[in-house]
Amino acid sequence: MRTAILLAFSILLSAPVIAQTPDTTLQSELEAMHAKWFQAFDGGDGATMGQMEKDNLILVMPEATNRSVTRRRSAS
Repeated sequence: MRTAILLAFSILLSAPVIAQTPDTTLQSELEAMHAKWFQAFDGGDGATMGQMEKDNLILVMPEATNRSVTRRRSAS
């Protein structure tokens, strides 16, 4: 019985560690999308930005303010 309780506590305490393991594939995909979007932004490529953006986009600005974009840019 004591072993079962210790085993249960071990599993419960390790669950948050497992849940917080970083997904490196997701992180690299997000970083690539971020770089592509800013390259388009810096180059004034509204068509590429429009293809990447989704409806109800929320931009988080450097000063930690949010700006909602309710529709995509035109793909022109």
